[in-house]
Amino acid sequence: MVLLRRVNMAAMLLVVMVAVAAFAGEAAAQCTAHDECAEDEYCDALGGCFPCTTCVVYHDSITGACPVCSGGPAAGISCTTHEQCFTGRQYCDSTGGCFACQGCLILDDGVDNTCPDWCTPDSTTTSTTNPRVILGSSTGPAYSGSGSSSHGTEIAVGVVGCVVVVVAVVVAGWYVRRMKRSEEKNFVDMTRALAAKEQARGSILALSVRRDQQRQSQLSILAQQQQSQNQRRHSQGMELDEHGEYIDVEGLHRSHTARAPAPMDQQLYDDEFLELAREIGVATDA
Repeated sequence: MVLLRRVNMAAMLLVVMVAVAAFAGEAAAQCTAHDECAEDEYCDALGGCFPCTTCVVYHDSITGACPVCSGGPAAGISCTTHEQCFTGRQYCDSTGGCFACQGCLILDDGVDNTCPDWCTPDSTTTSTTNPRVILGSSTGPAYSGSGSSSHGTEIAVGVVGCVVVVVAVVVAGWYVRRMKRSEEKNFVDMTRALAAKEQARGSILALSVRRDQQRQSQLSILAQQQQSQNQRRHSQGMELDEHGEYIDVEGLHRSHTARAPAPMDQQLYDDEFLELAREIGVATDA
């Protein structure tokens, strides 16, 4: 972000430098007031002296109002030929007034239905003061004509360079933002994947814990049932044998005494019963 701001500041500085360079070639101000120019000239807003007749065309007086010029052949409406006007900058129109060459080129209202040679585009006539740029003509001040073309080319090149720099800055900023968004998206996706994995692992662990709890609960219930059953058997007079199983001694005794044994196996029966009673520790009467 800091780099992007610096690049933007550099581009703005470059634009300012190009703008300054574009106006650096302009001629220095020749005047700051109308009385600093010739009698038939006025001072325009850029500080240049030009024929008074051009003031009403451009409305660019340094004071905002065109001065009343006097003296010289171009003063007032006093011409019948172009030569009676300011040679090189004015022409005589059909009303008998001297005006800037621009009017003749635009209105085509010369006194003889023609414009003087010095007002035509191929005119090479010069004067001691910087003439106003003639519309459609190559004749003009030092910064017009071929010089103006060269100067305009330099300005165009500078503007194109600024545009290229600005476009490059915009593209670089867009690329940086895109890369940042891509990294953020990858980080979010990775975080979500890890969270999903941890959630799945937690679900499996929770399921395992629940199964263990269910198993423990079932074992506890079985143990309680077994304990209850053992207590019931013990209360019924049953005893544990060597294998940990309960034997109903009284029931076994009753079953053996319920039927009379045959004479031949009476002794065997008594011996087995005594041996069994001795093993379980039950005292019997002889």
